[in-house]
Amino acid sequence: MDILMRLGPHHFTVSGLNYQKLVTEYEARWKENFTAGGGQVDHFFGANPLAVTISGAIFDQAFGGFSEAEAIAETAMRGQPVPLYSRSGKTFGKVKILSVRLSQDTIGPGGIILEGAHDIKVSRYSGRENPNPLMGGGIGNALNRLAQTLF
Repeated sequence: MDILMRLGPHHFTVSGLNYQKLVTEYEARWKENFTAGGGQVDHFFGANPLAVTISGAIFDQAFGGFSEAEAIAETAMRGQPVPLYSRSGKTFGKVKILSVRLSQDTIGPGGIILEGAHDIKVSRYSGRENPNPLMGGGIGNALNRLAQTLF
């Protein structure tokens, strides 16, 4: 398996889940304030965390990859930061998976995905881990725990 990049336990490979495009977004936070005399004062509030979008095509019937992309979506829904590494050894550090967008562009006989695409957006994780106990296991588990404490 020729690994191109790793996102936590997930691997982007030449065949299977791959990527063709990596977009890095740098964003600064500015606030414009207008003064009484009609002037303007700009205030710099710092930079937003570095955001990276990983995009690629999926040819599931020929090479697989769709189930791997769905596994990344499951990792995102758990809300746990994961490390991001490139093949060259570049470390992006810990990131949070902000979104996973999957499309099924061409469907074959029997509902087989012939061609699809993915866009995975991550952002540098700069905080400490403090998982919300209500979110562990989904809202159903949170409601069950609440019901157990009430009754």
